[in-house]
Amino acid sequence: MSRALAVVKPGDTISIAAGTFSGNVNTTVAGTATSRITIQGAGVGSTVYTGGLLVDSSYYTIKGITFRGSSVTFSAVNDCIMESCEAYRGLNNFKIEGGSNCIVRNNVFH
Repeated sequence: MSRALAVVKPGDTISIAAGTFSGNVNTTVAGTATSRITIQGAGVGSTVYTGGLLVDSSYYTIKGITFRGSSVTFSAVNDCIMESCEAYRGLNNFKIEGGSNCIVRNNVFH
């Protein structure tokens, strides 16, 4: 995912295949209000991420990923969405730090 995040442009979708992935990554390019950047897994239970994801760029949507033993942080971002994901270890590893209009919907936290 880190290679894809390094070259992503506003309006792009990063599709992550089924499988288990690890590593710590962060966003480096922001989307725009009319061209969001989407990180799309193959579905809950199919795409499993075990590393840390730091979203520190605005206008991202994260969907269809299981986060197991990992952390997801939205840091000082605007208009980011996390939906239809699953996270183990509950809210301890999910944070919104600053920013505005971040939406968390249709997720399951264990």
